[in-house]
Amino acid sequence: MTKELLFAVDPSIKAMGFAVFFSYAAKRQLKHSAVIHPPNKAKSLGWVERLDLMVSQLTDLMDYWIDHYDVEPTIITVAIELPDYRTEAAANSGSIEKLVACVFTIRAICQARGYTPLLFPVRVWKGNVPKSVTQRRIIRDWGWTGTDHNEADAVGIGSFAIANRSRGLK
Repeated sequence: MTKELLFAVDPSIKAMGFAVFFSYAAKRQLKHSAVIHPPNKAKSLGWVERLDLMVSQLTDLMDYWIDHYDVEPTIITVAIELPDYRTEAAANSGSIEKLVACVFTIRAICQARGYTPLLFPVRVWKGNVPKSVTQRRIIRDWGWTGTDHNEADAVGIGSFAIANRSRGLK
C-alpha cells in the first residue's frame, strides 16, 4: 500500500510557504503548514546567501517530517509553485530570476535526495483566483487556521497536487 508524504512549497527568499500532507490508503491529512523566514542575520546578506539559508531551513523541515512520519513513506513528493514569468508585473519586478533560482535549487535538492519534485505553474494551480478565495477553499477543505498568504499558497499547491498530480511538470 502506498504511503506518501507530500511537501508543498510556495518558494521565496523572503517568506517561503511550506505545507506537509500525509496520505495513507484513502486517508489524506494536512499535518502542518508554516512560513519559513530567513534569520535576522540574513538581512545584511546578498540574495544568494539568503536563498541558501532559506533552502537549508526547508530541507531541515523536510528531514524532521520524514523522521516523524507514522510509517516509512514509500513516496516522497514535493509540489513546488512555478512562478509565471510572462506577466508584466513579474518582468518589471526584477525578482523573477531570484524566484526561478529558488524553485530550481529546491527541485535539484529534491531530485538528489530521491524525492519526486513536481512543478505547478501559478496559472495551472490557481489561475487568476484572488488569494482570499484560495484561503477560503483551504479553510473549507483542510481546516487550515493560518493567516499568512505564503502559507495559504503552500497548502493550496499541495491540495491541488494531491488531486491533479498529472498536471505537475517534472
